[in-house]
Amino acid sequence: MERTSPFRTVLGPLFPAVVLFALVFWTTLEIDLRHDSALGQAFQGHLLYCLRSKDDMGTIDWGKSLESVPGVKAFSVSKDGSRIVSGGNLQTIPDPGPNGARFALPDSIIYETEFLSAGTSKVRFTFLSEPLLDPWGSAGLAALLSLLWGLFFLLKGQRSERTPIAGPVGHEGSKELPRKPKDKQPLTENPSTDFPTNGLLLDAQFKILKFGDQTPGFLDLSQESLLNGHLLDLLPDPSLLLAMEKGQKQKLSGVFPKGPGLSVNLEPTPNGFLLVLEPAESSQTPKKP
Repeated sequence: MERTSPFRTVLGPLFPAVVLFALVFWTTLEIDLRHDSALGQAFQGHLLYCLRSKDDMGTIDWGKSLESVPGVKAFSVSKDGSRIVSGGNLQTIPDPGPNGARFALPDSIIYETEFLSAGTSKVRFTFLSEPLLDPWGSAGLAALLSLLWGLFFLLKGQRSERTPIAGPVGHEGSKELPRKPKDKQPLTENPSTDFPTNGLLLDAQFKILKFGDQTPGFLDLSQESLLNGHLLDLLPDPSLLLAMEKGQKQKLSGVFPKGPGLSVNLEPTPNGFLLVLEPAESSQTPKKP
């Protein structure tokens, strides 16, 4: 049997995991960028109002509000190159870049914008925050689950291919499926003179194998109802089942509801049981066919 290399085993599920990692990373990052862009625009509008109204206390309160937002690491507002309000660790803020929100390695989002406050005064607003959805963690978890799922089904498929099919070997390199045995049909005619005409032969699971010609009449049943039948279909008395469990030869009476006047001679056989039915008032031995 050809052996599959470990490299091919891992490479199969690895490609979908890499694609899923990139897809989840891009999706979560895009959501974070839009969130920080909307947050920055909202605070920019409030800041512009404070600067145009020359409300210094309002600007200070504005900075405290921004610093209290979850995930904000640092922020800075400068006017004509002079910082007027800031917060957090300013060393984490990078050099000025393009306006808008962007991702900064390893795990930060920067929002920058530059606008005019009054006349020709230029104001630059920058803040640094943590991603809301953690793109690295979300993408890594999705890729790991995809890889484990793919390996599980790959190994399961290889194991099923290596499992040999049970059955007789026809010739080298080919195997035949075992033939399904045909169900044994009960015989309505006696194959030998040793089987009584009023007998009922059962296997070890109480399935009816054969019956005598007189048996359906004793039980007030048709032959068709006994074909492929079962002892439990005749609603026997529990005393009969208990006697069969003991496996002893004995005689019982009134064990079948449709034959209350019958006596049953129970005789264990190598592969089941033989029941010989006769009227309770009769003591004669069963007739031979």
